[in-house]
Amino acid sequence: MMGSNKKVGRSIAWIGFVIFFTFVSVISAADFSAWAQHKDIYFDTSPSGAGVDGDVYGFPVVVRLTAADFPFAQARANGQDLRFSKPDGTAVPFEIDSYDSTAGEAAVWVLADTVKGGSKGALLRMYWGNPVAPTVGDSGKVFSGANGFAAVWHLGGRYPTARSNSVVGGSEAVPGNYDGDEQSPGVIGFADSLDGGSPGDHLQTWQPFDSLSKEFTFSIWANPSGVASGQRFMDLGNGMGKDNLVLGRVNGSDSIRFENWNDTNGSSIGAPGAIALNEWQYFTATVSGKSARVYRNGILIASGQFADTIRAVRRNSNFLGRSNWSDVAYYQGKIDEPEVSSAARGADWIKLAYANQKPAQTLLSFQAPVVCTPLFGATGDTVVSEGTVLSLTGAADCADRYVWSVLAGLPIRLLDPEVKVLALPIPRVTADTSVVLRFSADYGATTRTRDVRIAIKNSIPDPRFTLPASPVWSGRDTLPIRPELTNLAALNAHGLSDLHAVWTLAGPAVDTLLRPDGILLLPTNEAGNLEVTLCVDNGGLPYCLTITVAVGVAANLGPGVLAGRPGVVPSGYEADGRLRSSDGAFRRLFTLPLRASR
Repeated sequence: MMGSNKKVGRSIAWIGFVIFFTFVSVISAADFSAWAQHKDIYFDTSPSGAGVDGDVYGFPVVVRLTAADFPFAQARANGQDLRFSKPDGTAVPFEIDSYDSTAGEAAVWVLADTVKGGSKGALLRMYWGNPVAPTVGDSGKVFSGANGFAAVWHLGGRYPTARSNSVVGGSEAVPGNYDGDEQSPGVIGFADSLDGGSPGDHLQTWQPFDSLSKEFTFSIWANPSGVASGQRFMDLGNGMGKDNLVLGRVNGSDSIRFENWNDTNGSSIGAPGAIALNEWQYFTATVSGKSARVYRNGILIASGQFADTIRAVRRNSNFLGRSNWSDVAYYQGKIDEPEVSSAARGADWIKLAYANQKPAQTLLSFQAPVVCTPLFGATGDTVVSEGTVLSLTGAADCADRYVWSVLAGLPIRLLDPEVKVLALPIPRVTADTSVVLRFSADYGATTRTRDVRIAIKNSIPDPRFTLPASPVWSGRDTLPIRPELTNLAALNAHGLSDLHAVWTLAGPAVDTLLRPDGILLLPTNEAGNLEVTLCVDNGGLPYCLTITVAVGVAANLGPGVLAGRPGVVPSGYEADGRLRSSDGAFRRLFTLPLRASR
């Protein structure tokens, strides 16, 4: 037997040196003391895993084994000694879909009675290492008719092997026009690869599906390799346009259509752009009453109302990969794991099935998940002075995402809001004010929030200064104009050293030289009254003074004379102390010396 069997299947057939068997378990209390080895299997339905919010009951999970996580040499050659239980040791049923100890690959379907939504934890325990363990089986408890299953074909095998049905009482799917090259690697174990053509490869079942009426689900993994008009994934009916349930391609497009024919009256729903070539995709169609839905890869892509409910009649012409319409093309590509149920599976079931069955599955792991205890909170309301940096702390343990945002009040810009500890620079304000920040954290579909009110005190003094008394100036030499601060001590008490200063001149054309201690008027031939305005700020409101210089007469400033009159803040004065001129340019800023007035 070469120590392996592939796509442990629904019948016995010799192919080369590989034997196909059906191995399934029974559900019963069991003593696993004779099994030398065991390993726990964990699930994750949180957003970091399968991303399923609701609980799902009676769900067959597929457990994939590889040489990297399972020691095939410790188990019997075809997995006869595999057993599964709940975490408490209660035995659960399972079915070996494929087992190849030589290649180090296996896939096993195990019934999980409950998969908790939005959670993590232990789901199953797997046992092996009993050299005398017999083969046991009861596939009907994995895919039970009581749980809504009508047909489950795992596929794989070579012509003329019929594909067995894992549901008790369900009919096989019989190959049509197969020529021996159909078995192909699938999503789970093996798939059937259909060549298309006319007549083309297909599967047919004589299962009547007369129990279908109020509810229905069909799902299939498909990997199309060619496009032809109307290709069917499934067509269950009594001939062309007679009691049909159809899922397939719309003409030669990439759109999908789901049809229900009540006797000869048909209605349908569909979605464009749904069918991709040369990639595996998981399609599911459901009906509850007249409400129909189509999903692709666990995501709803179409929904609507059929004109009629599904007709509860015996169907005698049922195909996979073929239509009941003679002018419709045969399907071309691979198919795997077609299922028919007399129950309308919910969105959580379908999303969980996709997450579990897809090649890079995100539901199960042999590594224990890190279980996190949710903790949420944030800094309480506080009072702070302007011009400081406030540290705000949020707690969001186990959250998928967290962020700070400004909810109301002062429009403060947050440069890096997606942090737990936020360093918040408090700007200068012109009066006492406030800002409300919100700390939010996402836990799956739930968002928690905490608002923090920050009262900002206007506590920093604005600079005050004086200018020389309005002088007269001949214009033949230079004239320095030096402001002096009058509240330097108060400014220094707040640790401030840099001020913004903006000079503006109006009147005769005079060249100037900006200096750290003021402005220097350069010689000029012009005459008239020159308005000189200085505005100074340290981040708050600017303080402005204006003097008038009489240009073209002898100058006599008189040392130490300080005067000036209140100036008007020039139009265009920016909050950072810059003045925008009419041509849009900014004038240069400079720092005033901090000298006390005498």
